[in-house]
Amino acid sequence: VKRLKRELVLGGALGIGKRWTHTAPNLERDCRDMGIVHSAILAIDIGLPSRHVADSIATAKARSSTTPFGSVHPRRRRPKQRLEEQLHAGARGLKLHPQLQKFLPGADEAMPLYALAAAERIPVLWHCGPVGIELPSARKFVQVPSYERPLAECPETTFVLGHAGALDSDQGLELQLRHANAVLEVSCISLSQLRRVIDRGDPDRIVYGTDWPIYHHALALAKVLVATEGRPA
Repeated sequence: VKRLKRELVLGGALGIGKRWTHTAPNLERDCRDMGIVHSAILAIDIGLPSRHVADSIATAKARSSTTPFGSVHPRRRRPKQRLEEQLHAGARGLKLHPQLQKFLPGADEAMPLYALAAAERIPVLWHCGPVGIELPSARKFVQVPSYERPLAECPETTFVLGHAGALDSDQGLELQLRHANAVLEVSCISLSQLRRVIDRGDPDRIVYGTDWPIYHHALALAKVLVATEGRPA
């Protein structure tokens, strides 16, 4: 028991131990408890050999309450072919994490994926903005101005800005106001940030999210309910 406790403490500190609870049944239970009827499952391809994306798509597709998003590292060989294979397997969106995948959102190698997303009529969901815990060397990949090029040059592609720009949500809000293809996803931002997004942004292009299992639906829903109190629409 002592050894297990030490491993849990170490794993939690490294963000590893928590993965033991990142299961589809646990997601389904937490959603049911909070009245959430459907979820998007977001895989991430970090460019190393792994079954993570394929397993995530298969697990989500097998459940009526979840929809899988695929993921392709822009610098992999044949990235468009990989995304097409994931779409055939059941993916209904593309998740990209510029910080973890270490590419700039407007990099040339990413542009063909955005074009394919438009052709296939699927959204691209980015991690967007600094969160304060990433390495300084990785922070350059998620600066909000870096997302301007694809938004401007791929107007037929729907881009979801995960975390609405995070610590720089005001900049994320400005992107939404400038580009009709920009959607703000509001997981992890503070109550005051959420209020500004709701007050100033286009409400038809704001979507709910939690970043589960790092954050439980209870916290995310509470912020939404407080920020919209008296404004049911």
